Amino acid sequence: MKSAKKRQEQLDQLRALDHAATKLRDQLGVSGIGEVIWRARDLESDMLVEADGYGGAKIVVVEGKYPLDYLSISKQVVKTEQEACCIAQALTDKKEEQQ
Repeated sequence: MKSAKKRQEQLDQLRALDHAATKLRDQLGVSGIGEVIWRARDLESDMLVEADGYGGAKIVVVEGKYPLDYLSISKQVVKTEQEACCIAQALTDKKEEQQ
């Protein structure tokens, strides 16, 4: 079992690394891990774009009360956050046109 002092040192190191990663993401214009950067809601489902923290994102369609109680209907991984948002917007526009 690790000593309390060693654990605290590791937590301090983790905090410092997390701060450095956040600063680097800000410099690169990249969103944080799991950050929802785009969202559209309708009566049946929600479509959202969730950042991966490294410049990419995934488009997720969910049913239910996101983020507490939901079911993922589909996921699509995309290379860039901007591309993911554009695809999600186009899919939403297409769905609205069909209604």
